[in-house]
Parts: sequence; structure tokens; C-alpha cells
Amino acid sequence: MSTAPHPFTQKQAAATASPFEHRRSHRRIRVGIWAGAFLLVAAVGFYVYTLRQKTGVLILEQQGVTLNVSINGKGVIPQTNPRGYYIPLYAGTYKIEITKNAQLGYTQDIVTEPGTTVEIRPSYNLLTNLPNTSRSVTVEFLRPSIDQKSVYFLGDGGRRLYEYTVGSQQQIPLTDSALSDVRNVQWNGKPNRALVTTSSSLYIQEIDRYNFTSQIRKRVAGPEFKSAAWDPNEADRLAAAYYPGSGEQSLVLTDSLFTNVRRIGSLEGMPTPKIIWSPDSMYLALLPQTTRAEEQNLWITDLATYTTTQITTTGNVLDASFNTESTGILFLTSENGRTVRKYSALDGKSPQSVPGTNNFQAIAWKNSLSFYEPNADGSRIVLTNVVTGEQSVAVNISNAATVQTMYYYPKTSTLIFATNNSIYSVAVE
Repeated sequence: MSTAPHPFTQKQAAATASPFEHRRSHRRIRVGIWAGAFLLVAAVGFYVYTLRQKTGVLILEQQGVTLNVSINGKGVIPQTNPRGYYIPLYAGTYKIEITKNAQLGYTQDIVTEPGTTVEIRPSYNLLTNLPNTSRSVTVEFLRPSIDQKSVYFLGDGGRRLYEYTVGSQQQIPLTDSALSDVRNVQWNGKPNRALVTTSSSLYIQEIDRYNFTSQIRKRVAGPEFKSAAWDPNEADRLAAAYYPGSGEQSLVLTDSLFTNVRRIGSLEGMPTPKIIWSPDSMYLALLPQTTRAEEQNLWITDLATYTTTQITTTGNVLDASFNTESTGILFLTSENGRTVRKYSALDGKSPQSVPGTNNFQAIAWKNSLSFYEPNADGSRIVLTNVVTGEQSVAVNISNAATVQTMYYYPKTSTLIFATNNSIYSVAVE
């Protein structure tokens, strides 16, 4: 016959075994805690590592230039990148200082966020390193040299012509005496000559690169020649409107001294036109400068045949600009009291509207269908497509609204532009 265990015996056995079970349970808890802590540390470490790798700043600059970069005052070595130079960073706020080729400086404050890359495109002020006692306080009629090693402009409130050499950072006066009554300055293609227009005369300023203290300025014509404009490809040829006082109104081509004047067409019905050369020197755009809106039409002269064709018939055309291939023209006009921009082929057929600002002096064509310009609110320089009207940001610059003149150099993908008191250079690709 079986005998059931005594209840006291069962409780005693359970009590005897519980200390070992409790210790094993505590060990399992401790192991679990340590494992969880390890995984947490690993996760945090991985997150920080990932954050560092995926957050940073990309400096959009051409390969091959020498950049010295400091972040919050500490020098860093950027990593090369197909689009420029990359610096990995933690999320935060930084002050970035960049020196290009040990000469040009740029500073920007940035904020980086997890998982993002901040892209900056430095725009270098070419005049920054000049002492205030020697730098011009104004910049007008800017013209960079073809090799981009120098820029030329009228400074000191319209009183002196200057050359600024980018490499040596020197501002060199090109006139030994103060100018006055300057209405316009045009530089020829080299440039080695400047055509200075006053209210009553035209002067040629010779730019002798090896004799900066005794430049030659010569009066070459009087008020009978108006709207003179340099041929962009021939350094000694200009186009001009000619009004000798006998009632004659002629479009002429002339050498820079106005000693060999050749009439190529009549300007009857086109009072004192602004003359604009096409980039290939094959066409002239003529814009009558008159208060009679109905006479403000766009005309184009073909220099191969010397025929002049009226492109618009509704008047109110205020300015124009040829594209790089001399196959199309952008012009500013007024419709129903509203200023608009239009683009067409040189025959003027089927013009289409193009959005943007009215500052034609600040247009720099990139190719036959797109050009750089300040955007409408003046906060950046954009690339505008004349076919689609689309605009993409090229350069963020707070004073874009003050840009007066701009040039694009395709070989180095560089924009050089002037505000009212500074000159900037920026790589846009």
C-alpha cells in the first residue's frame, strides 16, 4: 500500500531548493541587463558613426585648386569628391572659412542636420584683400580679360580706370589724371583699349600693360558719332551711328581712331539706336533710343549682306541680348503695361515668353538656350532656360540684386560679376 508524502516534507524540500534557484535567476537577470546595455552602447555607437559619415559639407569647387579650409577656427583637410571637396561633420552649427590658391577668401555659417549634406558654392570677392586706402569704392563697366587673370573697370566714382590683377592682387590705375563726365566705358576684346564716352566726345584709352603711369588717351570723335560698340572679335573695329549734321543718318563700321569710316546702311526711322554685336560678329541688333514707344522696335543687320530687317512691329522694345551661338535673341518689351521678356530666332518669328528680371546687363549666356542672371528677389543667381522657362539655383549670394554686369567663361565654368562696389568670381560647375 502506498503512503502519500507528508505535507511538511514537500514544503521543506521546496524551501531547501529555493536559494539555488534564486541565484540562477539573478544571474540570468544580470546577464540580460549587461547584454541589453552592450546592445544599447553598440546601437548608439553605430548611430553616431552613421551620423558622422552621412552628415557633412560639400564644397562645390573645381578639382585642382588649392583650398585651405578651417571649421570653427581649426584647419581641416577636405576629402576629394567628384563634385568638389567633402568634409564629414557631426550635426551642429559651424563657421567655414575657405582660402583658394592662398589668395581669395570666403566665409559662411552653416547648420548641418542628421543624414544631410550641406552644399556650398564659394563666391570669392576679388577686392577683399585690398586695403581700404587703395581700393576703389565703386565698380562700373566691368570687363574681365579673356584669360581671367585681370579685370578692368571704372572706379573712384567715375574718375579713374583700373586694372585689377587677380594673381598678385594689385589694383593698378590706368589713367594718370581724373576723368569727368564719363557716360560709358567699353573695352575691346583683348582688352587693350577702352572707348570712353562723354557727353560731347569719344576718347580711346590705350592700355599699355608695361607702362602703367603714362597711359595714352586720345579724342577720336565728336558728338556726330553715337552708340559706338566694339566688335567682340576684332580689337580695332567698331560699329556706330553717324549723324554728321547734314541730315544723314547712317550705320557705319570704323577703326578705333575713326579714320576709316564705312557706311553700311541707313538708320532712317531708327533714332540713335543702341548697337549690340552678336558673339560671332555677323549681326548687329539695333534698338532705337526714343521716347516714342511705337518707334522702339528691334532691328537686326546682317553683316554678310548689309541688309537690315525689322524684327518687331509693336514697339516698346527696351533691350536685347544674343545667345552664344548667334542663332537667337532675348529681348525686353512691354505688353499691356507689363514688362515681359521674349526669346525668338533672328527672324523674330514665334517669340515665346521667358520669366525673370529686367536687368539685361546682368545676363551671362551659358549656351544657346540658357543664361545666368540674378533671380527676382535678388537672393541668388539662377540658370534660366529660354525654352522651358525653368530656373535652377547656381549661386546663393545675398546681394545678387546689386549685380550690374556678369560674364561666363565656359573653359573654366566660372562666373565673374560686379556689384556696385565689389567684384566676385565663382565656379558654377
